[in-house]
Amino acid sequence: MTYVIDGLKNQDNKLFQGEVVLSITTALVFVVTEIAQMIYFKKLTRCIASMKRYIIDRIKREGVHEDPEDFVGKISSDLDFAVWNLNAVLTTLLPNLFTTETALYTIYSFAPSIGFIATASVTPYVLYAEIHSRRVETYRAQGRKMYAQRIVYIKNTVYGESVNGDLDKTLKTWEYSINKILWIDRLYFAVGMAT
Repeated sequence: MTYVIDGLKNQDNKLFQGEVVLSITTALVFVVTEIAQMIYFKKLTRCIASMKRYIIDRIKREGVHEDPEDFVGKISSDLDFAVWNLNAVLTTLLPNLFTTETALYTIYSFAPSIGFIATASVTPYVLYAEIHSRRVETYRAQGRKMYAQRIVYIKNTVYGESVNGDLDKTLKTWEYSINKILWIDRLYFAVGMAT
């Protein structure tokens, strides 16, 4: 917009027209991107529903061959999170990675010594990402199991059936798991901020 104002103020039609074309192009890119994302997210939700239908149909045919409570948690919770997290990788992590790479290259092109320092500062974050994912998965598995138990216990309580378990203990274990994940995530983000 600065160029539009400068173009009008200085009666520079070339500068004014160039900025108007750039603004229109930016608006078009925004609209097309939003439409594409809406289509993408609708397909993503349809995909989640289809996967759950497929898994339920397979269970009806073959039965469950693993811990039922963990399996319920996987279907009701993890499937959604896995798909949405994959989506986050595609729409957030990869662009951030490319932005980081571009920033590091830009710094390196201005001052190679500072570019090397900047690259070295990012390395601990990249290395810790692997450690983070392994540590957090243990607590996610525990949270999944408690999530599934919680669904069953709450359903039984609402419908007046016997609970067959300790809902309070399940909620406390789930809360413990989520708090551990939050703590590990905070440490992960702190390492990211420090680098």
